[in-house]
Amino acid sequence: MIFLSTMVLLSSCAGFKTPDTSAIHLADLDIFPQNASAFAFEGDKLLVSPAESAELAEDYKKSFFDPWHRSSPLIDSKDAFWALEAFAGHDIFGENTLKRNAEWLDKLKKLSSVSAYPVLHLPAVTVRNTSLKALPTNKPIFYDFKKGGEGFPFDYNQNSAVWAGTPLLVTHISADGLWLHVECRFAFGWIKVQDIAFVDSCFIKKYESLKLAAIVKDNIPLRGNNGFSVAAGRIGMLLPRSGDNHLLIPQRDIAGMAELKEVRIQSDQIADWPLPFTENNMAGLINQIMGQQYGWGGLYQDRDCSATTMDIFSVFGVGIPRNSSQQAAVGKIVDLSSLTIEEKTGVIAAQAIPFRTLLEKKGHIVLYLGEFNGHPAVLQTMWGIKTIDPDDGSEGRFIVGKTCITGLESGRDIPHADLPATLLIKGLKTMSFPLVDRGSSQVKSEP
Repeated sequence: MIFLSTMVLLSSCAGFKTPDTSAIHLADLDIFPQNASAFAFEGDKLLVSPAESAELAEDYKKSFFDPWHRSSPLIDSKDAFWALEAFAGHDIFGENTLKRNAEWLDKLKKLSSVSAYPVLHLPAVTVRNTSLKALPTNKPIFYDFKKGGEGFPFDYNQNSAVWAGTPLLVTHISADGLWLHVECRFAFGWIKVQDIAFVDSCFIKKYESLKLAAIVKDNIPLRGNNGFSVAAGRIGMLLPRSGDNHLLIPQRDIAGMAELKEVRIQSDQIADWPLPFTENNMAGLINQIMGQQYGWGGLYQDRDCSATTMDIFSVFGVGIPRNSSQQAAVGKIVDLSSLTIEEKTGVIAAQAIPFRTLLEKKGHIVLYLGEFNGHPAVLQTMWGIKTIDPDDGSEGRFIVGKTCITGLESGRDIPHADLPATLLIKGLKTMSFPLVDRGSSQVKSEP
């Protein structure tokens, strides 16, 4: 789950006072090729041996299906209802930009039936692309729109997008019966009842025995036999394969139980999972999401920084958490926090491995791609560059709002950018290698 501590981002925030950007363009988008294939010098060379890949995939499957086999919830009541306590200490605002009153949160507390948690222990599966919420409501929660780094799109009720076919453990139900509290491989939260179906032991046995396929194109229709699309196929989505151009997707029957329905898909839009870990394959996935809009916590089923990295790595059977700080703690870790900008640049140049290295600053994570004309290049899904108004000192943001390839010093060309503080290289804390020294790779849901 996305930690409350990551709510105030340095490079991925919206601000109340934003400069007119109509005549401004982030220079890095022209300097660096917006095509990951330009960095795929290793081509189709296997970067992970078949044996290592099989081991990673088996570990991923274990954590993916783990919610169906838990004897008890992975989280306790305090973590399950963290948002009620966290938001109670803040002024929170609604979609109309006006402050919400205390009664609004009190109603949601009653709706959550906190003292009864957990009242359910039922395995389930998502039947459509959906969202996990911090509270049992679709209504957004913003902090003060007038503060830099707050307001749209940072809806703190939005926890994460969850793709169709994701195993769940249902642990609780809202008082009105419209929301279920669930756990999945990488997160937990409230989900709409109609977005899930319950599964029994027969369904679980069959589902786990089928060969999984990975979607390798993004936002592609998964059409049923009647020609209507059941869901949009997303990179990061895993579904059982039933033929060269057919998948099986869970759907909800009239009793609320899961049944598998066949959907059609073009053969070049899916691949046997896990996909071989090569730079060409990695670049191909990246290019599918290049330029897509930024989505805080999966808002509107767009991706934020950590959703981008998680979804890409999952296609290769590499399980990493949902939260950026947790992702940075997987595998071999190099501490950059005490280094100067020049020292960080030197360490990255000497040690970072293209397509296999994550760089993290507070609230933000990027994938190292290699060098371009002697400068480090990274893939990042970013919101914007922090600016400071020269007249009154107020914060703003130059909005980028998409997935792109940049250097580590994006923003030097932006008028009134808060330099050097806003530079990615300035705030980098860790460099991590999620394929090295993973130890236990069981990914746990966390608040």
